[in-house]
Amino acid sequence: AIQDQHGLLRELTYTLLSADSTTAVFQKEYKANNKVANSKYPNKSTVSELYWPYDFKFQKKFELTTTGVEITFLITAEEGMPYM
Repeated sequence: AIQDQHGLLRELTYTLLSADSTTAVFQKEYKANNKVANSKYPNKSTVSELYWPYDFKFQKKFELTTTGVEITFLITAEEGMPYM
């Protein structure tokens, strides 16, 4: 699997899944082989559209703790999906 300029995650929009006074969870979701416009084209990439052969979900959780902010990432995908 080849990723151009760090893949397509940067092009997807976050959706707020949940929030309360100390925690917020955001998610990006992708369906396999859907083409996404590449914002780096043409200045920093030769590819105008990006796609990936796997479904995945990417969650980012922000939680206020007594000592600071904890940020957690969770990737949900089929076993064997490459990622960086």
